[in-house]
Amino acid sequence: MKSFTLGSVFGLAAIVQAHMEMSWPPPFRSKFNPNVPETSIDYSMTSPLSASGSDYPCKGYQVDFDTVQGKSVVEWQAGQTYNWTVAGSASHGGGSCQVSLSYDHGASFTVIHSYEGNCPLQPTWNFELPADVPTGDAIFSWSWHNNMGNREMYQNCAHVTISGGSSTGSGSGSGAASGTTGNAVIPPAAASPASSSAAAPAYTAPAAPAAPAASSAPAAPAAPSNNSGSTIIGGAGCYMPPAAASSSAAAAPVAKAADDYSTPPNITGLVTRSVAAAFSSRPAIFLANIGKGCTTAENTDVKYPAPGPAADTDVNSAKLAGPICNGAASRRAVRFTA
Repeated sequence: MKSFTLGSVFGLAAIVQAHMEMSWPPPFRSKFNPNVPETSIDYSMTSPLSASGSDYPCKGYQVDFDTVQGKSVVEWQAGQTYNWTVAGSASHGGGSCQVSLSYDHGASFTVIHSYEGNCPLQPTWNFELPADVPTGDAIFSWSWHNNMGNREMYQNCAHVTISGGSSTGSGSGSGAASGTTGNAVIPPAAASPASSSAAAPAYTAPAAPAAPAASSAPAAPAAPSNNSGSTIIGGAGCYMPPAAASSSAAAAPVAKAADDYSTPPNITGLVTRSVAAAFSSRPAIFLANIGKGCTTAENTDVKYPAPGPAADTDVNSAKLAGPICNGAASRRAVRFTA
């Protein structure tokens, strides 16, 4: 019996190390979350969502939102730059990721940044909170469609508190945890109750973006271009931008001169595109490989039908390809129109 138990433990260890999981901000039920008691930790957080979609969203853990163990883990300021981090040993050749916000306990998610290609081949990725993001408590979602292996979708979610934004937020959480405000990134080793009151290492946004923006502006055509139109391929899982996307996008300032074409470290060819746009005009989270009508092709990094106005795209990648919805390979009909 003892040898069986030890074998089971080693087998479990192999399983939980098999994929990737978000470590910052620390998700619901995560071993990285200091608010979660040992008895509630899910040591299979690296596992994908069910192929049937039965545990979407958030592996079902959004139910903890209004509980002590699900309380807010960080406070962010609208309009500021932050990051998210993943941990794990198998990135399945990369893929594409999105980060999104939900103000209705996971019933809907609005994308704030897309990462097309080679995600998550580096552990830490930047994003900017929209200046008009609703103030209040929200669910921050990291989702990932892998390149290699089974056709899967991964998602982890965390409770966050946002201040300084618009007054239309509808979150109703229990407030932010102490010691987790500003541009803080708490590495896994520090993410424990004993160290949560200590000053977290300050995150310093890359200094290069401001200068390259001016010098690389002439090279902007090499970055992902905008296409006109406001509809995308069909399929129950291929989500379109909200109905107001076309009109809101048209009314939004065309910030071509202010576009940020910066190259994050480690991955060459990754171009960041950021265009001013209303939060309400941003697209919904893209769902695939969970029984919602769309799948992604193996050995490809999915090109999101609607990545939104903020996206990192590997323009040198030959692996980018659109999803397959209702059995038909889809063309990318829309990029966000500014």
